[in-house]
Amino acid sequence: MEWIKEIDFLFFKMINSAGFEEMDPVMDLFSDKFFWIPLYIYLSYLIYINFKAKSVKIFISIAVLIFFADSGSETLFKQQIDMPRPCTLEAQLDYNPRLWENRMPCQGNGFISGHASNTYALSFFLFLLFRKFKMFLLLFIWASLVGFSRIYLGVHYPLDILGGMFWGLLVSLLTYYIYRYKIENLDLIWLVWVILVFLWNYIWPEVPPVADVMVAIVLSLIVQYYINQKKQNAKI
Repeated sequence: MEWIKEIDFLFFKMINSAGFEEMDPVMDLFSDKFFWIPLYIYLSYLIYINFKAKSVKIFISIAVLIFFADSGSETLFKQQIDMPRPCTLEAQLDYNPRLWENRMPCQGNGFISGHASNTYALSFFLFLLFRKFKMFLLLFIWASLVGFSRIYLGVHYPLDILGGMFWGLLVSLLTYYIYRYKIENLDLIWLVWVILVFLWNYIWPEVPPVADVMVAIVLSLIVQYYINQKKQNAKI
């Protein structure tokens, strides 16, 4: 493991120390999720144009994708693996990284990168969806640029980005499977079920678990009855 850390540290120093002041705010923009909102709008437009009626279910799948990628990077990795970010005081004892002041203070573990997990997951998922290599190549470069900016700004090591990429790949494969074999043919009335169950737990969080289960079952029966009625009417 030590040799992996040494290589990781070497590449971090190469990228982190190669910058200059004029580049700092540019990399800070690349690292800002709000900066990429026009890209997200354009991708949403492409999804709607190409998939029409299925686009709503695809957007639901992407929401599931980001939830798995983001929450998984935090709960399964950062909270379990003690690998401090390079910008933490603990890490700076070994090496004084070049830090972008707007990214301070810095704390917590860095493995794996949430930015990398989300961007790579979206890139892989859209490739599975569109099956267009040129589109995937551009999205992969975009995700890599975001990851590079995180190293440049001193908030992640290269291994954090690489781990985020593989986690994003795994999540994208899982989510595409869920979309292809579950959500794509799912009646949208089940979305109403999810919203109602969520509202029940949000408004009455203190109710016993048995009540939660009973409400979910009752709502499921109502939804299934509605779907059966709709199928019968379609046959008439």
